[in-house]
Amino acid sequence: MGAFSNKSAIGLTWSATGRCCGVLLRRKGDQVRVESAWAEDAGGGAVSSALALVRSRLGADGGAYLIAGNADCRAGLVDLHMPALPAADLYNALQFELARVSPVAVEKLVWGYRLLDGEAGGRQRVRVADLRESEWAKWIEDLSGLEGGVDQIIPPPAVLDPLLSAQSVFFPASEVAGGFCFRMTESGLREMVFEPPPVDSEPAPLAISGVEPGPLAERPAEEQNDFLPAILLALYGLGHSWSHDRHTWLPVPYELRPRRHRYSRLIAYCLATVAVLFLAIGLGREVSAAKTYYDAVRQECASLKTVIGQLRQGQESAEAIQTLRTELKEAKLDRPTLPECLLELTRLSDDEVWVRFLNWNDGKIEVEFSSAKHDLDLLEKLETSPILLDVVPQSRVIDPKNVLTLRMQMYAGYKGQAQAADVEEGP
Repeated sequence: MGAFSNKSAIGLTWSATGRCCGVLLRRKGDQVRVESAWAEDAGGGAVSSALALVRSRLGADGGAYLIAGNADCRAGLVDLHMPALPAADLYNALQFELARVSPVAVEKLVWGYRLLDGEAGGRQRVRVADLRESEWAKWIEDLSGLEGGVDQIIPPPAVLDPLLSAQSVFFPASEVAGGFCFRMTESGLREMVFEPPPVDSEPAPLAISGVEPGPLAERPAEEQNDFLPAILLALYGLGHSWSHDRHTWLPVPYELRPRRHRYSRLIAYCLATVAVLFLAIGLGREVSAAKTYYDAVRQECASLKTVIGQLRQGQESAEAIQTLRTELKEAKLDRPTLPECLLELTRLSDDEVWVRFLNWNDGKIEVEFSSAKHDLDLLEKLETSPILLDVVPQSRVIDPKNVLTLRMQMYAGYKGQAQAADVEEGP
């Protein structure tokens, strides 16, 4: 039947004939008891007045979660196996599927979905429920005067699974004989089938495992069946599924949302605002101190530049130029130029080889050769060059077109100088 996380919950239903039912369920461990039950035939025009005081009539406090839904099966429900998609992509895919199976244009519907447990082959079970916009507006109007607000508005058949998982559940219809049976198919999805009323069957509320009927046991069997949708909604409110479904199901209008914990949230917002204010003041002081330090550094740099300029004025221009020439002469590197290296690469490469890429970085050469011929002796040829030193192959790749790509790295220099340098650095 699913794990429970809340202590108490109210299930509230009403029908087109004005039959209003409400139950208060309390949990103790894994056992659930119907604490109180209320039913009233309000008539079609007085439903909102009858529903308004359901908490006080059931003796419930403001902490009990309230789940409401119309008892008539007027919502379209369809179970689907969908790929495991992100939320935005899944919403678009479900909208496409809804347009395919719904007889009413999607633009005239309000709809939401639930992610059900159980996955197979990377696919997930999704239950989609839709209502006409006018029907949803009527639901909101009927609940407009509800004291204490409502936590979720959802059709009772949509809350099945994990409630009564893998069991067939019969919902009686209020305006016709019989009702709708929601049963499991071989593929693990539920289907809705219209059936005549069951004969000599045990009242549905009393048949739910782990639920004590409480005051419902004293009511006639035909009345007990009227409370089945309300009991299912209350069981749904006791579990954790409804809090997860708030992200995918139709949102409750702001004016109908419960006001519980609003003062606590307001205090938390005020404390957060004060903390942000103090943080902003502290950051402002730090920024001001940093700006003052930065201005002092700028002034010191300006004074140093003045001193350096005065010192430079005393040095003769000719001496400065000669010093610069000497430094440039000492820093000059004697090595082959890029054009010389390009000519050497061209001379050593065969006709079947062409250069696809060449990078010159201060004498370091990275070059990439391509050829349809695979048995190249290019490395041996390059190693004989007097101006290409330290030839190192980096990669060798043959692409799908059977073209060999060979990447090498080398340095521009003269072998005589390199050998002389090695002799000087030797023992």
